[in-house]
Amino acid sequence: VFVANLFGDKSDISLVDNQVLSEINVNEIPSATNSSKIRISGNTYNVETLIIFLNNQEVKRVQISSKKEFSTIIENLTDGQNEIYFIGDLKRTDKRKKSDIYTVISKTSKPNIEITSPKDRTNTPKTEIDIVGKTDADSSIRINDQPVVVGSDGNFKYLVRLNEGENKFLIVAQDEAGNTENLTLTVIYEK
Repeated sequence: VFVANLFGDKSDISLVDNQVLSEINVNEIPSATNSSKIRISGNTYNVETLIIFLNNQEVKRVQISSKKEFSTIIENLTDGQNEIYFIGDLKRTDKRKKSDIYTVISKTSKPNIEITSPKDRTNTPKTEIDIVGKTDADSSIRINDQPVVVGSDGNFKYLVRLNEGENKFLIVAQDEAGNTENLTLTVIYEK
């Protein structure tokens, strides 16, 4: 038990008595998003009001319905790492229940993508060629819808077979928040 309510202000309570039977169950929260807001839902037991904190600041109070469920949108996520947690005011008591802390990455910019070899519109007599490039370390790469291994430094290399004439490759980088960047590479195979 932690005593923090010396002046009678419930907002000053930072820890709660875990011996009071109550629950805050949050449905899956994304680990990353490309938006500055997310929808959060869940259910509670023995909680009247749910107080939502974003980066240690109270951002919203939600009255719990008779079905013991809640659904709300949290806005103003900052670019980068955000921490979200919940404190529930328990029914018929001045106690509070604190949830786990959830981390959400908000990223609104597109991932970088650079092809270092071959150059666009390259002519080659080879039947196979490596596509070599670099992207952000947290991004994945697909070339013509095929997954490509990306190193921890963002570098990638992918061997492709060429058909005679123009060969087009759609290269897509996608980061953990779902942002994408596309690039088209053309390689010309001439015997």
